Amino acid sequence: LQTIGANCGSMLTPIGNPQNLFLFSQMQINLFSFIKIMAPYTILSFILLCLCIIFIKEDTVVIKNQNYLSQKKLPTIFYLFSFIITLLSVLNIVPSWIALSIAIVSSMIFNPKEILKVDYMLLLTFIAFFILFFVLELV
Repeated sequence: LQTIGANCGSMLTPIGNPQNLFLFSQMQINLFSFIKIMAPYTILSFILLCLCIIFIKEDTVVIKNQNYLSQKKLPTIFYLFSFIITLLSVLNIVPSWIALSIAIVSSMIFNPKEILKVDYMLLLTFIAFFILFFVLELV
């Protein structure tokens, strides 16, 4: 249900899902118009999710490693900054190359081993889809 909730909630914004990012860029509307279009679907999803939660048995959740953020303040601040720059890039306030550069540099500084774990084939698939949609739009 947590995954369903995350996906339902992320449908409200242009950056929530890859398809929303594509739609937002193609529709050429402002952020508030996009949210206005998506709000009814998000609200309906929220209501249905709440109904599902009512019928699920309550369990106790144990949180481990509660000091994680306090141990990793600098990387967290960098990643938050990178995230904000990326949002500004999606809204065409900051150039995309700046957002990409900051994301790559911060990842290389704070988590270089994770760069090797990225599913590059999945990224190439998304790039191929965007190129395909762009070419089909030209035809």
